[in-house]
Formats: sequence, structure tokens, C-alpha cells
Amino acid sequence: KNNINMILRPRSEVESSSDDQPVVTPTSSAELEQPSEPEIALAEDSSHDSTTIATQDSTASSSGHVLSTAAESLSEDEIRRLRLERFGGPVMATSTTPVETDVSTPTAEKPTIVEPNTPTKPIKIATSENSDSFSYSPHTPPFQLGASPSQFGTSPYEYSDLSHEEWESTIIKKIFKISFIEEEGEDYIYLPKLARELQVENNSLAEIEKDYIDPILISLCMEPVLGNYSSIVDYFISCYKRAKNELRTVSEDEQKVDLLEYITNILVSYTVLVIKQYQSFPNTAEFVYDGSFLLIPSILAETKNETSVPSSFISDILEKYPEDVQRIFDPVIVDISIQLLSCNLDDDYACYYRGFIRLIKHREIIDVITNSKRWIPTKKGKGKELEAHSILGPFFRLNTLPDILQDDIIITNDTDLDLLKENLRNKVHITYQGGYEILMTLLRSGKDTKEKVLQWIGETINRNTPRKKMRVEKISDYCSDGFIMSIMNALLRICLPFLDPNSNKFNSINPNYLFTNSRIDLSDETRLAMTLKEVNQANIMDEEMNFISESFFLAMRTFNLGISKIFADYCYHKHSYTEMKSEFDELEATDEEKLQIKKKVDKAHITYILYEAQVLDPQFIGWCLTYYKTVCAWLLRVANTGNDNKGNILMDHEVPPEFAVIPEFVLEDLIGFYGFFISNEPQILKEYDLEDLLEVIVIFIGSPKFIRNPFIRGKLIEIVRNLALNDELLSSSFSSSAIAKNFLTRALIIYYIDLEDVEGSNQQSDIHRLRYFISQIFRILWKVPEYKENFISVCMEEKDIFLRFVNKLVNDTIYMLDQTLIKIIKLKEYEVTIEQIIAGTFTGTPEEKADVSNKPRLEREVREYYSKLSEETWILFKKVVKYCTSACFIEDIPDRIAALLNYFIDLLVGPKCAQLDLKYPVKIGFNPRWYLQLITTSYLCFSEYPEFSASVAKDERCYSHENLLKAADVLKDWDMLTEEESQNLIQFLNNVQEEAHDQRVVEDMLGDIPDEFRDPILDTLMTDPVILPASKVSIDRATIQRILLKDPQDPFNRSPLTMEDVTPDTELKQKIDQYIKEKLG
Repeated sequence: KNNINMILRPRSEVESSSDDQPVVTPTSSAELEQPSEPEIALAEDSSHDSTTIATQDSTASSSGHVLSTAAESLSEDEIRRLRLERFGGPVMATSTTPVETDVSTPTAEKPTIVEPNTPTKPIKIATSENSDSFSYSPHTPPFQLGASPSQFGTSPYEYSDLSHEEWESTIIKKIFKISFIEEEGEDYIYLPKLARELQVENNSLAEIEKDYIDPILISLCMEPVLGNYSSIVDYFISCYKRAKNELRTVSEDEQKVDLLEYITNILVSYTVLVIKQYQSFPNTAEFVYDGSFLLIPSILAETKNETSVPSSFISDILEKYPEDVQRIFDPVIVDISIQLLSCNLDDDYACYYRGFIRLIKHREIIDVITNSKRWIPTKKGKGKELEAHSILGPFFRLNTLPDILQDDIIITNDTDLDLLKENLRNKVHITYQGGYEILMTLLRSGKDTKEKVLQWIGETINRNTPRKKMRVEKISDYCSDGFIMSIMNALLRICLPFLDPNSNKFNSINPNYLFTNSRIDLSDETRLAMTLKEVNQANIMDEEMNFISESFFLAMRTFNLGISKIFADYCYHKHSYTEMKSEFDELEATDEEKLQIKKKVDKAHITYILYEAQVLDPQFIGWCLTYYKTVCAWLLRVANTGNDNKGNILMDHEVPPEFAVIPEFVLEDLIGFYGFFISNEPQILKEYDLEDLLEVIVIFIGSPKFIRNPFIRGKLIEIVRNLALNDELLSSSFSSSAIAKNFLTRALIIYYIDLEDVEGSNQQSDIHRLRYFISQIFRILWKVPEYKENFISVCMEEKDIFLRFVNKLVNDTIYMLDQTLIKIIKLKEYEVTIEQIIAGTFTGTPEEKADVSNKPRLEREVREYYSKLSEETWILFKKVVKYCTSACFIEDIPDRIAALLNYFIDLLVGPKCAQLDLKYPVKIGFNPRWYLQLITTSYLCFSEYPEFSASVAKDERCYSHENLLKAADVLKDWDMLTEEESQNLIQFLNNVQEEAHDQRVVEDMLGDIPDEFRDPILDTLMTDPVILPASKVSIDRATIQRILLKDPQDPFNRSPLTMEDVTPDTELKQKIDQYIKEKLG
């Protein structure tokens, strides 16, 4: 650490000495320049690596005095030569071509320094959006309102009685703090050699003249020690600032102004001379690897520090020595970046941000930075080099994540965790503010620089794209999570001014960016409604994108690289710590063993705290929610491109290509962001308006042509479900959203229908899981009258939608309970086997005995999956048959419902019901009496419809009057039916029994039905035959209707088919009607 001071240590000490002495930075003077640069708390701290650039001195000229004696390292002639060449002597031809060489990192023991005072209270960050200054400073500002004039320079009245010669002598002495008298004071530098020299030349020492300035400076350059100043450059800068302060007080006196301007100019000239020929001077030659490094302490110093470099000083160097700008500042810039690379949040890192921002306020230095070989490292393929080896990379690396701070935090029982997290966030806010200030300063400095900054961001994104994969071969090859978080933060800040959907700037976001050869590579990304082939065939637009579009889409891609992984890591570490803490609390072990385990628990706790401090930063979350609110509005705007009826929420217009080309990750990241907070930290969302999110959900859930991937729409379903499960979010979002009340239920029904069965067991389970979520949503929203009424309205009025929906619902109801009962029968077999093994009567195979070990796994599977899905599906089914009873009498729906009810009554109370008699059914979440009550009361929903009694009776496979009576008796014994329900059920069963008798009579009268009148699928008498156009097969209308609800193909030749394609077989129907008439008289 402390390599700012290490730079200024003798090379011999750096290479060999291990007994380094502390280096104390110079104390601040009361006479300081008004600060114009932003303030950051600082102490110089980092490891050192550097690049040395050697160059010969360029030519300059001046006039000066001749020294009468020689310093230790230079002869008198050599000193005179330097002076003459710089100030008026003969011109020397020189080369200014820089030569770049690598310098190995010093390995000497790190010295200790006096640390600056640090604030005891949490750091507060100024984050005004209207300010471009890097405004953080925990220290008292150096200048207060109402400060005395002496703080800024000498009062003009202080020397009012002095002659010009006396004033000149006094000012020179005060600025340079030099003395020819040893007893002058500790703050003054005594120059005895120069005093003797001037006396030999018969010069008076009583008054110091302007002509003495040149000899004074050369003499000072030869001094091995300059009081408290760490280098001659620090001294020059402090003199420069004192001269500038005095210059403010004499603006109307031309003679005085000339003297002070001469002093500032000569100080700048000598600074450049020392930097370029540092090896020629005793107080710098052995202290640095490159003369430019002498500037670093002053560049990094706080503004109130006496030796901090003012902006005007840098401007003077740039103006007077343009040919040396690259030579002087490139090593400085590179070394500041490299030193920051080794810092963490416990170090005094803020000075590097402050120093860098000071430098980039100058256009010429920006050109040096953006033209540097380290601007974008040339190595291709891996992304880590942009974080570690580019100039800007280290400024976005610092964060609170464990890879940087893991070993620097200790948590005890007395630790205030909230205060710890607040302090961590305050520290990282400094880095966020610094990174944002750096980017904004560079972006505003001109079109060419802005393009180079955008190239740097784009290259950073593209080289780190592989890190978003679920499995990365070597994650260390790519940038860290904290780096991505910092880039995200800076881009969010840049985007904030145009994130208001009602602003004109928002309308400047150009969706054609995704059609251009943009700076971000999206070639492998799946699109919402366009295949990759279609994307490649699309005409690439050669259109220059505005800065707003660039920023918006760069932020979008950066979120894609980082947000999901960071959230997943947070959840993992939170769960890990919770599990370890719970196990430790219940642990029985020796004190020594507990101590070792507690260290692991504490480490897991620290990791979790570090992630929480970063991920749940309120400031960052607020900006993210603002950004994603805008993304919602942008998606809806693009989806409505070309839509004449903007108020048509059903989105039945064609998909605009600007929307179709949007990558799926845009919607996935939006879903993942909201999903994370809804599931893990829902309290954070209570203060935010979720109307835009609900609008996106409602519109796109029911728009399959806009989002082709059904499982992306399924993620929207999951968000709705998690919102609904949270009572506070339910009341604050769904209850107040007009668009959700009017359209959400219809969208959910359509999605339930569109989620067709697909091949593969994993996908099949996903389908049932999503339908389970929809069932949960309907159950919860049923409490809100508007949603209940809207659901009933859709089912009763939109017959086609309801027909497809109820068919899917019946299928799921049968499948889920059937699968549950199959697993329960298997569990019953395990129970019997275990009892036999215990009793010693087991006669099965070893394989059957070993299979019993699967019982816990199967119990967990039934409890956590099948029982829950089955129960939720049956609740939805019961609501449909209860509140939409009349709508169910369409096509063959009554027959299907009757068959479903009969089938499960037979399983629950029929001959095989003993197979379901588990010892502890509640353990797996199975309550057979609950199902029996639900099914039996479902019959009662249709008790007023005679046609349903007919449907129940004609189910030859499962209808049993005895089973129904038994079910009624069981429920009555358990008081699960009211007296009225019991009477209505008995009456309904009697009606069904009479209908069954009548149907048997008719069947006997019809006798053997001719084959041509039989349905080719069900082998039953057709009542409304239709002809399929492709296969020419005659089939009953109800049969083909049921088939097409699941698969829109001709079942006999697999050609596409809809109900609109079939034609009535009138001739066959006449024959069937005639046959029935003849048989029944």
C-alpha cells in the first residue's frame, strides 16, 4: 500500500531496504486556492505497477543569473547550461518520440503513513442529478461562507504603505517561503549557499528582487530536502497556488500582475524541466521511476491540501508544452489506474477518482487517455482484461461483494448489521458516483470521445457475454459481478433523464437499433417473434443511432449480463447461511468443534451480508425500478407500432417487425427482476406503482403471436401468482388496476388453453405447473368481486373460448387426481410390504424388498407436487361447474363431466377403495373425504338439469347407483353434507336411476346397431354425423369436436382440420333418424 509515497522513496530503498520509515505528507497551508474540483475523502493506497516513458528534453529559452558555486551532483557549467537552454540559451535538437518499457512491481515492505481522519458517522453521498461535480467529502470544506480575505490571499490593504520594491521582496519571500537568514522561521527554507553566492556578486540580501527568482529555483532544485515537501514538484505547486491567490488581490496593478504572472509561468516551466530531467536533481533522481510520477501525489491530494494541483496549473502545462502532453500525462494516467486496481473498500481509494476526474477536465488529457494502448486492450476473446487492464476498468471494479471484502469484515454479537450495511453502501456509492462522473465527463467532451467511450462499453459487454451462460468453463476469465453492477449503475444514471415515458426524450429511443449492425453482438439471441433466420434475412439498416438509443440498449444488455446471476448468487448465499445457522443452533459438539464450525457460519454470514448490501441497496433498486417501468412502457409502445386502434388491448393486429426482433432476454430480465423482489423482498415493492408491469402481463399473456415462446409467457404467469399470494401486493396492485380487472382473467383463460401438451416429461410437468399457478390465481382473485364477475362473464358469453377452456380443465382434473391416486396405491403397497417384513411373513423378491426404500421419496413427491396440483385444479373445476353451470351444456361437455365424476366416485368408494386406505394420508396432503365431498356436491350443481342426469346414467363404464348411495352415506356420517344437500342428492340419484332404466329399454329396442351408423372412434350410435374433407370419413360431430380441441388434425390422415372444414352428412343422418324411428315405433 501507500505507493504514492513509495514512488517518492529512493530506488535503493525500494529495491533492498526492509526497514522503511513512515512518509508524512505535507501539512495544509491556511492560504489555499478556492477549490473548483470535486472533493473525495482520500489516502494514497495501492500496489504499484507502472510504465516508464523516456524522452529527451525539448528546446526552450530564457535568461538568468550565473551561479558561482556548484551543487554536489552538477557542475556550475552544467547548471548554467540547463538554465540557458531553458531560458534563452542556444537551442538543442531533440527527439520527443516516447519509448515504452515495462517496470516490474516493487516488492519492498509497505511503509506506514499517517492516515487522514475518517468520519465517525455513516458517509452521505451527494447525488444531485443536476450536478456534474463529484461532491462527496466527509471533511469540513476548506472555505466557509464569510471567511476572511486572508484565506484567499493577502489583503490589498496589508501592504498599502510599502513601496513597489518592498512589496516585490515581501511577495517573493512569501510565495517561495525562502530565507537568506537562518533564524527566519521553520516554515521558510534557508538557502545559505545562494546567499553567499549573491553576496560575492555584490547583491544585497536586504530585498529580494525579481531577478533572484531564477537562481532561487535552481538552488532549490539542488537541495536534497525541502522541509515538509515530499518533492520539488510539490513545492512548485504550493508556490504556484500562493502566487495565484496573491494575483487575485492585485488585478488592477499592472506591474504587480506582471510579476505574479512571471512567477506562475516560471514555476510551470521548472516543473516540466524537473519532470523531464528528474535524474539530474538530487531530491528526485533516486525517488522515482519516471519524472511524471512526481505529479501524482499533488493530483490525488484533496483540494484543501497545500500541494494539491489546481486546474490552472495543469492548463498552463498543456498550453505551454503541447508537445510534451503525452510524455508527461500518459504515465500518470496509467499509474493511477493501476494503483486503484489493488485497492478495496477498506482502503482510501477515493483519491484516485478525484485525481482522475481532475485530469479529464482537460480535453488534451482526454485525448491522451482515449488514444492510449490501454484504452481498449488488444487481447481478444476474454472479458477480464477490460476490468483489469483497461484504463477505465479499475474505476468500476470496487464493490461490496465477497471477492474483494470477504476477509476484511468481522461480525460479532455486538455488530450493528444495519449500520454495517449502510456504511458498506455509502462506501460503494463513492465508487458509483466516481464512475458516473468519469463517464459523463468523457461523453460530454466531444463526438469523437463519446464514440470511443461507447466503443469501450460495447467491447466490455461483448467480451463478457459468455458469463451469462448457466455454466461457464472458467468464470475468472470474465469480469466480476461487482464490475458489471458498477457499469449498470453508471448506465442507469445516464439513462435517468429520458426514462419518463411522457417525455419527448423517451420517444427518441429508436427500436431500429436492433436491426442495425450495432456495437453489441446479438447474433445468437432468440427473438420474441422472429426466427434467427428471419433476423439474418432482414435488411440491416445503415442508420446512425442517437445517444439516447445507444445508452438505453447498452444498459439493457448490461442488465442481461449481470442481474440474473447476481440475484441467483444472493439467494444461494442467503439460503446457505440460513441452513448453516439452523444446523449450528441444533448442533451437539465439543466447544472446540463448535468454534471451528462457527467460523464457517460466520464466513457464510459475512458473504450473505456483503451480497445484501449490494443487491438490496435502496438507491440502486429505485433506479432499476424506474428503468424497468420505462422498459414496460417501451415494449407496449413498440408492440403497438402500426396499430390504428391504440386502445385495442387484445392485440389482434399484426406483429410489428420492430417488436418481433426484440431479444427474448429483454422480457426475461424484466420478469426476473420483478420476480426476485416479489418472491424474496416483497416489502420493497409496496412503495412503487406496478401498473405498467400489470399492463405488460395482461397484454402479452394473451398474445401468443407476439411472444411465441409459451414458457416466457409462463414466467409472466408466475409473477402474477406470486403477486397474488402476497396480501399487501394483492391489495395495492390488482385491486386498484383497471386494466387487470377488465382483461386479466380472459388473458389467463386464453393462456390456459394455448399451453398445449408437448413431448417430453419435463415440458409436461412445466405445463401442469403453470396451469397450477393459474388455478391458484383464480382462487385468490375470486375474493375480489370484479375478477369473479369478469371470469363468469367470459365463460358465459364467449362460448368458443369457454368450450376449449373447460375441455382442458376436465383433462387436467382427471389427470392430476388420477396420478395422485396411482402414487397413493403404490404407497399402500409399500405399507403392506413393510408390515410383512416386520412380521417376518414377506415372501416377495429382494428387488421388491429393496424398492421399499423409495417410500420417503414418493411421499415427498405426492405431498409437494401431485396433491397440491390436484387440489388446486379441483377447486377451479368446482367454481366453473357451480357458477357457469348453464355454459357447460355445450357439445359433449355434460357427458365428459359426468364421466369424470363417476370415475372418481368409483375409485373413492367402489370395490378398490381399500387400496387408498393409508395409515397417515394427511402426511402426504391427501384427504379422501375432502375429494368425496367436492365430487358429490358437483353433481348437485347440475341437479336441476335433466339432460345431465341422462349423461350420468349413460356412462356404462363407471356409473353405479350403489357407489353414489355409499358416497352419500359416508358424507352424512361425517357431517359433510347439510340436510338440504342430502335430500337434493337422494332426489338426484333417483332421477339418474330412472334415466338409466329408460336408456336400457331404448338400447334393447334398438338392438344391434348397423356398422355404418356407428361412430368410427367411440363405436356408439351417431346422432349428428359429419364428413371430414380430407379422409372422407363420417364421424359424430361431438367426437371430432373433442378431438380437434386437443389436436387440429384429421385423426385418420393427420391433415390440418378445423370444425369449419367439416360438412354435415345429411344423407347418413336421415338413415339414422329413420332407423331410430322404426326401432322405437
